[in-house]
Amino acid sequence: MCGVAGCVSVQRGIDKTSLQGMTQVLVHRGPDDEGYYVDDHVGLGSRRLSIIDLAGGHQPVRDETGRFWIVLNGEVFNYQALREETERAGHRYYTNSDTEVVVHLYEEHGPAALDRLNGMFALAIWDGDRKELFLARDRIGVKPLYYAASGTSLYFASETKALFQGDVEPRLDLASLPSYLAFRAAPGDRTLFAGVRTLLPGHYLMWRDGDYGIHEWWDVPGAAGPMDRVGAPERLRALLEDATRLAMVSDVPVGMFLSGGVDSSAVTGLMATRASGPVRTYSVGFEEVGYNELPFARAVAEMHGTDHREVIFTQKDLLANLPRAAWHFDEPINAGASVAQLLLAQEARKEVSVVLTGHGGDELFAGYDTLHSLQAGGYDFHSRRRRFVENWLSRGINALPLSRRQRSEMLHHFASEGVSYVIETSGIKEGVRSRLYSAILRAQLNGIVVDEDLRRHFRRAPYRDPLNRVLYAMVKTLLPGFLLSQDKMTMAASVESRVPLLDHRVVEFAAQCPPEMKIRQGEGKFLLKRATTDVLPESVLTRRKMGFCAPEREWFRGELGEVAAGLIMERESACGIYFDRDYIRAKLSRHRYVDNSYFLWSMFAFEVWHRTFLRRPRVEPIRL
Repeated sequence: MCGVAGCVSVQRGIDKTSLQGMTQVLVHRGPDDEGYYVDDHVGLGSRRLSIIDLAGGHQPVRDETGRFWIVLNGEVFNYQALREETERAGHRYYTNSDTEVVVHLYEEHGPAALDRLNGMFALAIWDGDRKELFLARDRIGVKPLYYAASGTSLYFASETKALFQGDVEPRLDLASLPSYLAFRAAPGDRTLFAGVRTLLPGHYLMWRDGDYGIHEWWDVPGAAGPMDRVGAPERLRALLEDATRLAMVSDVPVGMFLSGGVDSSAVTGLMATRASGPVRTYSVGFEEVGYNELPFARAVAEMHGTDHREVIFTQKDLLANLPRAAWHFDEPINAGASVAQLLLAQEARKEVSVVLTGHGGDELFAGYDTLHSLQAGGYDFHSRRRRFVENWLSRGINALPLSRRQRSEMLHHFASEGVSYVIETSGIKEGVRSRLYSAILRAQLNGIVVDEDLRRHFRRAPYRDPLNRVLYAMVKTLLPGFLLSQDKMTMAASVESRVPLLDHRVVEFAAQCPPEMKIRQGEGKFLLKRATTDVLPESVLTRRKMGFCAPEREWFRGELGEVAAGLIMERESACGIYFDRDYIRAKLSRHRYVDNSYFLWSMFAFEVWHRTFLRRPRVEPIRL
């Protein structure tokens, strides 16, 4: 596990001091070691968190001839089998690391080497003979990788703040603002920084002579044909057991983030069947009862005899840690619960350097209540009733005293699954965005279609049924955001997080499953529960999904609301420049009676982010 950074250029040599500056801001990702390779017009840098081959895994790593050099952030879990294969082909090793295995595979297969890797990774390989730079990211997007072109130079790094130590200037990408307001994320491969892109999951970039191209090397497969439904739970269980086994491979202690939901509880149970001693589990909860999952986590810990730790996250914890979390997050923090992840990672770091998590189960096996009533049909995003459904009908449905699942069922009667998904995941609707923009921005931004990226994924989804089309879109858009939050917050505490449920073999198996194996008689994650029933307490098997979220609604009616209002309403606030200050003030006032917490968090997080990176670019977090 590392933080990687580098630059390649046609016109000039690379300044090692600048490269060191890029890696220095990534020291939290790799506190154990640093390394550099600089030659002619390329520079590769690495900060290392030692997980595998503690003594000999120094990066960058080269091949036998010195032609290829690599830096890698992440882990390749099947590296031992791949090493044996490359040794039989005649390759000689000087480390015991997984990183060296990848460079030898690239020697043999070029970009096709990626198909052989089981892992989570973002990597850069320099071919000295061809003068080519190869950047690649894992299938699902567990590890981040950003890049920016500046003239004939290309910069890349694990975090955007490292790019700003080179020739890249931090500037706001106005065209990404509407998407941020709707989904708390920039669209597609964009970020909120102008000119800074993220390499999409399952893609690679090839640079040569100042030009580069992007290629997709993996996608979620469609259904291959009829599935053996009787044997499916047993097949899934075998895949989960092997994925967990691989994720536990480490030369340092490994723990588990246990939320008390089905996904993390299942992984905890599978870990307990393999561990030589008690599994170390870590859970975070809230004082507010409606948000606290700790009783379920305790039931799992008791069932498997884990060495259990708990953290209570409060409003004061949020305010005290938000500036540091914002600096690590790079873009506006997507939720208060992300800051809770940081505190949990800090607690875990006292005992372990690696944690497993349960991310992915909801998106692979349909764990969300809103998925239970998808209607069959097309996915015409441009139907005439689209604007009516989004701006008026959905408001009326949301105002009814119904559960989220009931509101979703009603919405699906009026709209296709594509339109319904956009509406349900869009936090600030089109009508509100239009009123929110300042007069200067309104004319520029009102014509931007925020769901263009979502439309693309629905068009590409290789399924006929609505449920699997939505799950495909979730894996492509929603899941990477969750993984980004997990990566940024755990690495801020120098902890590596691994996601066995997102082993690509599990993802590809889930993609073959028909809808009725995911939702049956109102029960979500049907197949996953059947495959792991023996390791789950009854209380976890039968509970309703709660979701990991902080009590932002209540906190914005207290101290958090006071702090947020103070920042947003300052004379020179960023929100006052880009948005209508009076409209925000009205939302703050009405929050006493109506839940405006999504809106208020979006404004607050944007303001904190803007002050951290754009008003006074710095390598230190701001103070509230």
